[in-house]
Amino acid sequence: MKRKSIRKFAEHGGTARILAAVSFRVLRPILVFLAVLGSLVWVPLTSIAHEALTANGAGALSFAASPIGMGVLKSVITRQQGPEVEQVLTFAPNSILSTPTALKTDRKIALFYLHFRGRLTNTANAPTFRSGPAILNAAGQAGLAGTPAAFYSTPLFALIQNVTVRGTHARYGAQQPMVMRGETIAEMMAFFYPNYVPFWSLTNSAGGTNGHFGVMSAQANATIDVDFWLPIPLYPLGIGGADVPFYCLNGPDWAGNLYMDVQVADGSVLTATVNQQPTFSAYGSGAGSPTIEINSVRPLLTKTGQGAIQSVLTFHYTYSSGPTAVATTGGGSGQVITNLQVGRDTARIFTKTGVLQANVTAGSIAYASLSDAIFTRTFPAMDNRPVRFSGANSYGGIQDLEALLIGRSAQQGYQVIDFISSLGSESVANPKAAFPASTLTADRLWQLQGDVTQTANAGVEVVQVSQLGAPGLATGA
Repeated sequence: MKRKSIRKFAEHGGTARILAAVSFRVLRPILVFLAVLGSLVWVPLTSIAHEALTANGAGALSFAASPIGMGVLKSVITRQQGPEVEQVLTFAPNSILSTPTALKTDRKIALFYLHFRGRLTNTANAPTFRSGPAILNAAGQAGLAGTPAAFYSTPLFALIQNVTVRGTHARYGAQQPMVMRGETIAEMMAFFYPNYVPFWSLTNSAGGTNGHFGVMSAQANATIDVDFWLPIPLYPLGIGGADVPFYCLNGPDWAGNLYMDVQVADGSVLTATVNQQPTFSAYGSGAGSPTIEINSVRPLLTKTGQGAIQSVLTFHYTYSSGPTAVATTGGGSGQVITNLQVGRDTARIFTKTGVLQANVTAGSIAYASLSDAIFTRTFPAMDNRPVRFSGANSYGGIQDLEALLIGRSAQQGYQVIDFISSLGSESVANPKAAFPASTLTADRLWQLQGDVTQTANAGVEVVQVSQLGAPGLATGA
């Protein structure tokens, strides 16, 4: 009985093999014909899709009436346009400069650039300039190689004390998507892009080092022509290029109601001692005033193209007075460093700690040094319960983890609690992984807590990077 079953199975198997061979010989010409026909049709269709995206003659992305899928869209939206001049502000020390009219809102905006251009003139007292942040050390950049012991940094970015981008959003009402100090913005950009330092260039009349990433002259009565560019990001740093249009500022949502305030300092933020402040005038001149030019960098999309993208509103908001008070007058374990904004998803919490420079004009600040000794442990907490559990003296471990995530060595004075960066070679941040604080109501406590060492003349900044809304494509796109 068993042998008969095996024989029947073998007979059926042989029949199946014969039928398969015959079927393949019959169907093979048909399959080849369909493959050729498919290639003839697919190539023109993909070409038509590409032309539909780029056929407006200006190199900008446009859309045909037919739906365009996410894959096609994301393959062409990494291009940027700019920097393009929008407005020019006249520098006046110790003042707040505001855009007289609204910034352009007809396009998405990835970032603004503030371009400072002016002359500094040293006093008869030869100045001692404050050391710039170590993270802005440009030694080894183009033109500076061969001098590994040299230290090329600058205190110039502290002239931009605070940058506020504000306006009225069509859905969310009055909002401030950017509130940060200028020097901290420069440091944050260098922190998340390890091979990048914001640009500055100097021309000294005597002494110093001229050119890109130069060193200001410390000679009495010397003139220093200064040119620097400060990027103001409107998206979470470190995300992929194709994600930027989905997470940057969507201009049309602000409908002609978008402004910028720039608080500027005097020369006291540049010098380490009193009565050595340089004076200001126009670039290349002993008269007039410096200028701050506002430039925009925008994804290269047409109005139709950008209209298909539903954008997230990204915030960079700084808490300073409260955390600084905790560091200077408080101290102890499990302290509330600051309350954080609820109603938005939190991408990162960026902390900067140090000791402030003395003899700076009231209303401005500058750091004499940065320190890791002020906070020895930090953790986010919801309703006084830690969201991440950190042991005592874990500050360095959190610093090193972030260094591993972004691919650089740990930097003194900065710590990041990061919800969107990821492990992996050449990994990019995933903004969809932000902590869902948008689900929290106003009565919930979302805080940064930690162990604090009381420090005289401490300076603390906590920057919450958060997101409001969800990315996507509009219906039909």
